[in-house]
Amino acid sequence: MHAPQPAKKCGCDGSHKHVPPTPRVVQPPLRGDAAAAIVCQRMKLRLSLAARRQLTSQVSSEHYFARLLTADLDADARKFLAAALPVRRALWWSVLAIHDSLGSDEAEQASRLAPVVQWIARPSDAGLIEVRRQDRKVKRNRLWGCLYQATYAAAGRVSPPERQLVVAPPEMSRRFVAALVYMASVHGGSLGYRERQRRYLLLGQSLANGPAPWSRRSAMVQETT
Repeated sequence: MHAPQPAKKCGCDGSHKHVPPTPRVVQPPLRGDAAAAIVCQRMKLRLSLAARRQLTSQVSSEHYFARLLTADLDADARKFLAAALPVRRALWWSVLAIHDSLGSDEAEQASRLAPVVQWIARPSDAGLIEVRRQDRKVKRNRLWGCLYQATYAAAGRVSPPERQLVVAPPEMSRRFVAALVYMASVHGGSLGYRERQRRYLLLGQSLANGPAPWSRRSAMVQETT
């Protein structure tokens, strides 16, 4: 049996009404206990020379992340953790960081975060369409636009749900997450940025193990990625 060929991008303008199916959300190749070198290789991480010097062939993701924190290589730690976490946990991490950084804008947050939170808990095509409704209202190169693009990528697609499927590489959503956590860290200005980023790193670290953090109140929602 021949391996399936990856989908090719087409010049579709999005005018057709048919909504193509979203790729099935599958178990990611990496978990928090994977060897750090494998995470870096498969997710094509671009780390600093100092961070690469901390990387040995057998060190676990958990221990490598701890090394980066000890060496105050927080930017590298942010990129690495976004890559090492299961994809929905990584996206959830960015949601928590955004929620914390925009604490005074709760009404706006509720409407803009809700479809992403709902998709994380129960991935579906319908959920992506709700994300798209919010996406149409924002600039794609700003925080909210990046969050919605991260959600599409976490679902396995580059293209929004009403367009023909263009498959996202696995590292794409992780790069968005790392960027989103950075954006949340600097939202309040440069003063206190390092402290906020370190706090978000420790928050992300706490999401690596245990039950799905978005479903602790409901045993009906099970984590698959």
